[in-house]
Amino acid sequence: MTDTNARQPVTMSAAEFKTRREATGATQQWVARQLGHTTGTVNRWESGKCPVPVVAANLVRETDQSQLKERSQGSSR
Repeated sequence: MTDTNARQPVTMSAAEFKTRREATGATQQWVARQLGHTTGTVNRWESGKCPVPVVAANLVRETDQSQLKERSQGSSR
């Protein structure tokens, strides 16, 4: 029998998620829209009340990487 209350693996801590989101300049509202969630849900991820889903962690990682790439290209011009 499987435990339906088993927690999913942590993909990113709440603090890391919030820090990465803020570093990119993305708002909670933007993240929520991208993923089809509410800002309340994003807030719960960031406060640690709910685990950060893999898709949300990947979104801020990808956004973070895009921002770094754009900044590095901009500084070499």
